[in-house]
Amino acid sequence: MVVAQIRGASERPIIFIAHSLGGLIVKRGLVYSESIQHVNTEHLRSIYVSTYAILFLATPHLGSDKAKMGAALQSISHAIFPKKVMDSSGELCLGPGDTE
Repeated sequence: MVVAQIRGASERPIIFIAHSLGGLIVKRGLVYSESIQHVNTEHLRSIYVSTYAILFLATPHLGSDKAKMGAALQSISHAIFPKKVMDSSGELCLGPGDTE
């Protein structure tokens, strides 16, 4: 059943509607999709080929004041708190007995 739904998918038009940072993700994904040249990943390139329109809503194409504020807060937190407190490595997400 799933295979039947996928057939012909590369000929269907895609219209993206993206808001805020999602618009940046869509742009990056399309750039990646356009750059793919390998036969085994042709289905990913079809996303670029099938894109007919993109509607960006409040997408910060040239950056955002909020992103600048986040970077400033990160710099301040690194200066105030020891590295161990601010470490966000994957080790913190693993439970007892979990492995990567």
